[in-house]
Amino acid sequence: STKFGRIAKIMPEAARQGMAKAGMALLRDCIMDPDTVPLEEGTLRASGMVFVEDQLIGTSKDLGADGPLTEIGVPRKNTVTVTVGFNSPYAVYQHEGMRKDGSFVVENYSEPGSGPKFLENKLAENAEDYMRLAAQEAARVAQRLLPTKGGGSRGPKS
Repeated sequence: STKFGRIAKIMPEAARQGMAKAGMALLRDCIMDPDTVPLEEGTLRASGMVFVEDQLIGTSKDLGADGPLTEIGVPRKNTVTVTVGFNSPYAVYQHEGMRKDGSFVVENYSEPGSGPKFLENKLAENAEDYMRLAAQEAARVAQRLLPTKGGGSRGPKS
C-alpha cells in the first residue's frame, strides 16, 4: 500500500484522539478558569462529561495533566464529533441563568468567578486554542501510529 493509504487509515483515530484532548481541555477550563461552573455542593461540576462519537472519553473526575486519553476505536463516519457537557438535573438552569420558561432567574451565584454560560463562553473564547490542541494531538498520534518503511510503528521519541 502507498504511504497515503497508510496515512488515510490512521487519521480517523488520530482525529478522535485530538478531539478527545480538546474536549477534556474545554471541560477542565469550565471547571478551573473563571467564569467557572457554579459551585455550591460540587454536584454540577462533578457531572461534567466528554464524549467522542458517542463514546465516553472522560468525566470531571478524570481531569489531570493530560486527561484520560487511551486508545479508542476507529470512527464510524468521516467526521469526528465531540460533546462536552454537564448532566446534573439543574445544569441547563445554571448555564442559562434561568429556567427555560424565563422564570427563576439566578441573581447570585454561590462562588465568585462563576456564572451563566460557563460552557458556551469558554468555547467561544478559546475555540482556536481547542482546534490547535486537537490538531497537534492528532499529528502526534498520527506520527506515533504511522508505520515506518520496515513495517513497524514509530515509537515515542526519546
